[in-house]
Amino acid sequence: MLIYCHGFSSSGQATKAQILRENFPAGSVLAPDLPYEPLSAVETIIKTARESIRKSEILLVGSSLGGFYALHLHQVLGWPALLLNPTVDPIGDTGRREQMESHFEEDALAAWRDEYTDQIRTLYHPAETIDSRNLFVFLNRNDELLDYKKAAAYFKVSNCRVTFSDTGGHRFENFITLIPTVRAIYDEIRRR
Repeated sequence: MLIYCHGFSSSGQATKAQILRENFPAGSVLAPDLPYEPLSAVETIIKTARESIRKSEILLVGSSLGGFYALHLHQVLGWPALLLNPTVDPIGDTGRREQMESHFEEDALAAWRDEYTDQIRTLYHPAETIDSRNLFVFLNRNDELLDYKKAAAYFKVSNCRVTFSDTGGHRFENFITLIPTVRAIYDEIRRR
């Protein structure tokens, strides 16, 4: 089962979730709407996995803030994860308010509460503790929201597999080109 973890101010109906649904068998892709509250978002992902009819191996596919959540679950539960332009520093990244305002709706930014920042801190894993097994990172160099170099440096510390692309931006508009790779990773996980 693939579980798509969307980014901030997105939903389970995001384009990447739809692409996954179109390219994998019916029922094998779940994409819950994640709440803004970080701990609730992580709990929603766990609950989605536990309530699934399919008990096959899980592959998390996380984008942006959803990538941060997927990385956390990879670390604490050992679930394989494929990360797309993940934020590795949500607190620092959300601190750039002017840049955030041009990408997210005002309502979404207003929904973020101060206590959520404390929750993010509890989900953070230092770079040197990252388990690189079954972790796949994809970064677009032209990400207009997050500095891909920050994520590249973070994952380099633990020798994670990182694949770079020059195009696609933050929304990973080139995601369709990764479907054969996602399928190969998923098939390998299911064979174990």
